[in-house]
Amino acid sequence: RIAAGTFEMGWRGTESCPANDATAADGVDASLLDTHPDLHTVTLTHDFYLGVTEFTYGQMGTLAGVDGENDSPLPVLRSIAIVLLNDMSDAHGFDRCYERSDDTGDYRAVGDIYACEGYRLPTEAEWEYAARSGGAARTYPWGDAEPTCGRALSIDCGLHHTAPVCSKPAGNSSHGVCDLAGNVWEWVQDGWNNNYVGAPGDGSA
Repeated sequence: RIAAGTFEMGWRGTESCPANDATAADGVDASLLDTHPDLHTVTLTHDFYLGVTEFTYGQMGTLAGVDGENDSPLPVLRSIAIVLLNDMSDAHGFDRCYERSDDTGDYRAVGDIYACEGYRLPTEAEWEYAARSGGAARTYPWGDAEPTCGRALSIDCGLHHTAPVCSKPAGNSSHGVCDLAGNVWEWVQDGWNNNYVGAPGDGSA
């Protein structure tokens, strides 16, 4: 459980945002990227839960009723992630947080996403707040020290595939959340915006 609080959200650097650089390198039109996202104050109005690990093949097997241990993260599309979240809600007796639109086939939140007791995606603000160890003025989950192969998983360390979750505990956040920097990309509740103009100040999507 991560307690609510206030923090400065956005890139603190004076150069282009490294996350945007990586995205541009992956073939995204650079004109869609704001290389200097504006810092803005966000006050989360609610406590929230965040999984300690990324969703794994082993968890998928448990949902499917298949025995076996596999702690490698499961890379999935956002739509599949939402299906799995609904499945987890079902398995634990919670109401589903998402429903499928009859018109488009897309998934949408059921009412107020914060009132849902089931499993859901974090908002972008919640994710960054958690990645900054409760909104601390730090660059990475572990602090401001540059990433090393002892803290984060990346191609710079010769890694060309995913690794078992929580294999770099030195890179954990202060809440003990693993792999917030590296391994696989992580989905959030928000849709895409190329800047923070008009972004909500309460941490909502």
